[in-house]
Amino acid sequence: MNEVNIVSSDARYVTVNGMLNEKGFKSSICTPNMVKSPDILILPIKSTLSDEEFSRIFQGLKSSAFVFCGDSDRVRKLFNGRIIDYSQDESFLDKNAYITAECAISIVLSRLGKVLSKTSTAIIGYGRIGKHLCKLLKALGASVTVFARREESRIEAIEKGYRAYPISSLTKNYYDVVFNTAPSPIISRVESDKISRESIVLDLASLPGGFEDGTFPERALALPGKMKPVSAGRAIFEFVYDYVSKERK
Repeated sequence: MNEVNIVSSDARYVTVNGMLNEKGFKSSICTPNMVKSPDILILPIKSTLSDEEFSRIFQGLKSSAFVFCGDSDRVRKLFNGRIIDYSQDESFLDKNAYITAECAISIVLSRLGKVLSKTSTAIIGYGRIGKHLCKLLKALGASVTVFARREESRIEAIEKGYRAYPISSLTKNYYDVVFNTAPSPIISRVESDKISRESIVLDLASLPGGFEDGTFPERALALPGKMKPVSAGRAIFEFVYDYVSKERK
């Protein structure tokens, strides 16, 4: 279990490739046409390959191979062997959420005209990314308010020392910065129209995002790969290496 093919030119996977080679694997970055019959096949978290390119990858792939991917349903149509989906691993998801939160705050820091200790921030959603945003922003001195649909999430946020309200309360006050982490459009066009255009509004959620009016907020997608490829690549490497190491025992 030593031959690794990585089908991605994303900067994260350059880091993955280097780290695997340092560990003694024969790892290489390939195009779909170059994939032979590796022991381990690593695909992107979000694949943009066409159906034809995607199908070509699995032609001749041995059934004993490990396939790491982020879209297991698509892979399962072409491969019946061992499929390991990044999205099913809580540790990996949490690492990625932390990197996303740090990247989002970096964007805000580059645009704010004042220090964070004088900044009011609203965070929509209290999942993995939302929780990391809260911790980081509070540590930097920002005022943090959470808006969540579920009462349990609001109670948890309050117990952690944050203000927390239902989504419907979002537009009752002005916030310098608004982060959305909710992956479904829970902010109506009417509500988004009430948000000040002087606020920095970042939608960090996967499409379709949290706003019904998708033209209003700035979409900040795939931040780990764009802004922190080394750290994001290390998270992928650790996920792959830990899994393979356990299987080798």
